[in-house]
Amino acid sequence: MSRRDMLSQRWLATMDMLVEVLRQGAKPEGVSELLRNSKSMLNDLRTRGTEEPEILMRIEAALDEAQMRIFTSAEQLGSEFLERWTEVFENIRRGGVYREEEPLPARFYPRLPRSGRWARIRLTSRLTPAKLLEISRKHGVKIKKHGREHVIILGERRALRNALREALEIE
Repeated sequence: MSRRDMLSQRWLATMDMLVEVLRQGAKPEGVSELLRNSKSMLNDLRTRGTEEPEILMRIEAALDEAQMRIFTSAEQLGSEFLERWTEVFENIRRGGVYREEEPLPARFYPRLPRSGRWARIRLTSRLTPAKLLEISRKHGVKIKKHGREHVIILGERRALRNALREALEIE
């Protein structure tokens, strides 16, 4: 396993550890930013296909800092939490795989406005084109078919929000 792959595994484990701690009510300061920066640097190295030592050291330092902040904020979770996650990170350091990273689905849709004043929703048995037409007239938004089972709602921010709220209540 390359050093970059090992750091990617550490990032995944640290992210899961953060989610667990947040669900338990702890609030580690600045961890999200450290993880976001680490992920950006990892993605940059992956797209370039390189392993630049200075960038890898910065990623490692950011992950160390994130883990330290999480462990510090999670003291109330007890020693079982600490031992379990320490074992996960030791396994990664020995070359073990924590889990495979699932690729995120693309969120770019061709021929759609980039203004942010649109939403794409799926038609259901309860949310029919006729219902959406009624909602669009009521709130002053436009409706466009997008594929077989999706619809795009376009409009001003407030009107779009109100139309979406009503459409999602029907769903």
